[in-house]
Amino acid sequence: MFYGRLKHKEDSSINSRRRKFRWLDPKKLVEQFLHDDYEIDQINFYTTDIDALYMGDKSPSRQQEYYRALMTIENINIIKGRFSKNPAMMPVYPINLITNQDGSTAIQKQLVLKTEEKRSDVNIAAHLVRDACLNRFDMAVLVSNDSDLLEPIKILHELNKKFLILSPHEKYCYDFVKELNTKCMRKIQEKHIIAAQFPDEIKDAANSLIAKRPLKWS
Repeated sequence: MFYGRLKHKEDSSINSRRRKFRWLDPKKLVEQFLHDDYEIDQINFYTTDIDALYMGDKSPSRQQEYYRALMTIENINIIKGRFSKNPAMMPVYPINLITNQDGSTAIQKQLVLKTEEKRSDVNIAAHLVRDACLNRFDMAVLVSNDSDLLEPIKILHELNKKFLILSPHEKYCYDFVKELNTKCMRKIQEKHIIAAQFPDEIKDAANSLIAKRPLKWS
């Protein structure tokens, strides 16, 4: 979700402005799209623990602070996958052709650290189908624009289960538009993100601090 809605691929100034939106309450976000006759019974939050990439990297501690905020939401499950990190030769962008010593041409590549999130898509798909088959919900709300989830969503349709897809991107996934009724899709806009922020400080009934918005997200 962070990368889907809050991360801009090219403009770092937009990324800097959007950092303050990362203190997101997913329950408040979803409630903005539900009719009054629906009540959120359970939230599954799919994520992966991140590691520090360099000495002094505060990203893991900010993530842990966010976990503490999330755990103040009733009936939330934080379901974790894992990151795979491997060095890989990847084409530079924009694509650039170079001439080899033998006169042939090749795409210029550069050694990068390639990170991939593992298990989350499979976990989402498996849990969607399982909970539908066990009749654990009246309607499933999926915050994603990932075409890999098309098949489990089609299974929900075959089981006559209601579902709503909240897309964090400006454009709907092509496969979703092609295969599904767009009436079951909504776009998450910046106004929805702004309206769904946790308080800067979250305290318990005894006024003890539980979680605080990281300074970089302020």
